[in-house]
Amino acid sequence: MNQKTILMGLVLMLTACVPTVKQQGYVPQDEAVEEQTVTDSVATIDSTLFTYAMAMEIVQPKYKCDEKFFASLFGDLGLPMQLAERYISDADWGGENPAISYCWGNGVKYEDYKFTPTSDQYFGTHFNFFFDDSRKTGRVTSFTIITSSTTWYEQFMKDLKADDLKYVSIVDPDVYGKKGKMYHKKADPVEGTTEQPFYYVYDFSLEGAYDVEIGYDGGIDM
Repeated sequence: MNQKTILMGLVLMLTACVPTVKQQGYVPQDEAVEEQTVTDSVATIDSTLFTYAMAMEIVQPKYKCDEKFFASLFGDLGLPMQLAERYISDADWGGENPAISYCWGNGVKYEDYKFTPTSDQYFGTHFNFFFDDSRKTGRVTSFTIITSSTTWYEQFMKDLKADDLKYVSIVDPDVYGKKGKMYHKKADPVEGTTEQPFYYVYDFSLEGAYDVEIGYDGGIDM
């Protein structure tokens, strides 16, 4: 037996001894489909989804982000994008500022300026993202959130009250097209103005169909 033959035999022996390593996170195709279905079902009722605290942080007047931020945030929460529609936010006044109307969620849709559920269990948010002069970053002033989850809604209201938002009045149905309650909290004054900005929550919820808007009002038209 020559040297080449001996070396080939050793290589084959060593290869046969190497254990098969199962990659971390690997799921057979049929199991992956089942797992995704379960995840989507849980996501619609998970109280850790897009929370009061997350929304409140983003609507802070000095908070800036870009488009990739939302893809990362809602992707991590298991809320796929349902709508991304670009428009000019101040076209009626001759402006050219770009913006995006976004909807993210499960079992929801947003069309013709209307936000609605499409299944019995649902969670979704709609908001407008306004670009700044850089045309790369921008800000959000409010989020509308609808859900069928009583657990999520109860936690949201608990967080709202802990953050010292107080009930101030009934929402005018002639203005908003639906009945609801209004909560406010004063924000820091805007430098160089006499306006009194505030954070707010409008609660249009009914039992089993929760509908809230959370945002910041600087008292100045954008």
